Amino acid sequence: MTKESESSKYYDKPEIVNMANVFFNKGDTYTYNYGKTDSYAPTFGHTSAATPYTVGMIADLLHQKPFYKWHPEVVKALLLTSSVMPLEMNTNQQNDINGNTNKLICRGMPSYKAMVYGNRSRYWIGNKDDHFTTATIYYGGSYVSKNAIVFDEPNITAGKTYRIAIAWLVDGNYVEENGAFPQDIDLMVSQVGTSTEKYSTSATNPFEMVEFKAENSNNLTIKIVRYHNNGNNRVMLGYNLYEVP
Repeated sequence: MTKESESSKYYDKPEIVNMANVFFNKGDTYTYNYGKTDSYAPTFGHTSAATPYTVGMIADLLHQKPFYKWHPEVVKALLLTSSVMPLEMNTNQQNDINGNTNKLICRGMPSYKAMVYGNRSRYWIGNKDDHFTTATIYYGGSYVSKNAIVFDEPNITAGKTYRIAIAWLVDGNYVEENGAFPQDIDLMVSQVGTSTEKYSTSATNPFEMVEFKAENSNNLTIKIVRYHNNGNNRVMLGYNLYEVP
């Protein structure tokens, strides 16, 4: 049976804006040889800053919401949906896995506030056939029979933007031996009463994410489609929906 968490509750906590300030106080002084003293402002960025920044937020998240301690697959999805803080000088671009051009390499930085407020989390753990069932769905422009998890998200507000992500844990031994992930799972989001459908169908990532702006207050329909499942049949799949304020 599919297990799922309760929607994340409100949590009034100041947002972590710059983890660098935790480690360095700008304007600290040091003394040269021969007694000369000067001030300095150390820099702290790029991957050196990304790791402690993320680890600090996750540690706080696990302390405040112990549910996530047991579900790293959901934490992966939560990191994706919470990456709403804009990055300065984010001008590097490349083609994405589907051949679309001029895609920004990074879309945003995780916001702690977005990790603890406005979320709905779910997870599925078990053998692949425990949760993915055969369903006829509209996929790729026509109705087809696919192994999928299909459900509705209620309590939608017209005009609001929703970020929906899935992420799954993979077998490291399989990746090392085959140079590929054992599972390829796709994500599609639509809304009752509209023809709009957003989808994420990359082939070489253990995650998918879409942004969806609600056109009305009807339910969102979530389709998680298994494209293939090789190697170990076990599935550890996490899901998160974030309502952007």
